[in-house]
Amino acid sequence: MSENVFQTVVVVVRPTLLCNYSCDYCYISPKNRQQHGWLEPGSVGRLIRVLSGLECQKVTLSWQGGEPTLAGRERLKQLIDAAESEAGRVSMLLQNCLHTNGTLIDSDWASFFAERGFSVGVSIDAYQEANDRHRRWASGLHHVSPHTRAMISLDILRKEGVSVEVTSTLVDPDCLDVDRLYEFYRSLCVERINVEPKLTWTPWNRSPDGSQWLMPYARLLLQLFNRWKCDDENRPRIQYFELIDDILLGGENEACHMSGACWNHIMLQPNGDVFPCDQFGDDPNYVIANVDDDQLVSRLRELPAGPLATISEKFKGACLGCLWYSLCRGGCLYQRLSESSSSAQGGGYPSQCWRSYMFSEIVLGLGRAWPRREDGVGAKRRERAAPCNTED
Repeated sequence: MSENVFQTVVVVVRPTLLCNYSCDYCYISPKNRQQHGWLEPGSVGRLIRVLSGLECQKVTLSWQGGEPTLAGRERLKQLIDAAESEAGRVSMLLQNCLHTNGTLIDSDWASFFAERGFSVGVSIDAYQEANDRHRRWASGLHHVSPHTRAMISLDILRKEGVSVEVTSTLVDPDCLDVDRLYEFYRSLCVERINVEPKLTWTPWNRSPDGSQWLMPYARLLLQLFNRWKCDDENRPRIQYFELIDDILLGGENEACHMSGACWNHIMLQPNGDVFPCDQFGDDPNYVIANVDDDQLVSRLRELPAGPLATISEKFKGACLGCLWYSLCRGGCLYQRLSESSSSAQGGGYPSQCWRSYMFSEIVLGLGRAWPRREDGVGAKRRERAAPCNTED
């Protein structure tokens, strides 16, 4: 009997597409960002029922946007209550997390997250100049910079005991100061840092030649990794680097963008449309079905063998001969689709694949600097790298 890929599911839930930021790299189109629809509690409950029909046992609801806090605490509470009520009825384990730009976070929001057991991710790309170059207020000038306001939100959340992560989107790698960026990561004192290179292109946000963007990212990540692996005093929890390290130690490849399959990651739009993941959510061609559609269960079941799966296998086929295939499994499907349509790379990767280059340099560096380690060393290192004490 084949494994049920929907046993554990991550759902990106968008209460709204509205946002009070105007980030120049956002993958939601400017037109869609101005839509004023709100997600209804009934839509969330119906999706939970659909997932129970797929014999799902555990669901993580990742509340995103737009900016999800624009929905307000009362509306968000209604959405969460609808999900928890239905999950309780079908004995499904439910977890919640929320991703925010931090602009509306105050002590009331922080208390709300603490009481509901939320972990919260805050988007802060880099040190102030680099962050504010691309993350800007939608209303124009503001008396507080985006970076300053986001850092304030971190302090507020930590004081309420909320588990906090930071997402750092890397844009214009040649313009980033690696030393300043790494020291910024060290200063954050959060549970985890998700480093996400901006590798996708859209009709409203496109590099004239995608291939020009790829290798600079590889060099930047490699420099950051080298700083990270040599840092024995206060090594930050950078998820991407820990994943690479654990895989090289024989661990499981668990991240959706490095496992070669992401069928258990879906996204719910405010209008009830369901997509394969949030990256596809701006293109109506990738709608699976609406939560009100009786065909949603069957169409979700078909995902692992459907058209996207066929495309994924084609892309991965171009990478099977790569020495480092086990590290990334060809990478994120959406990124591959974006790269193939926005650069000269086509459907497969050339010999100068940015991932292959980066992994080659990493492994060579490990061979020179690190002896072969026993199982469990990664866990011990993470214990040493626990977030610093933020108590006064």
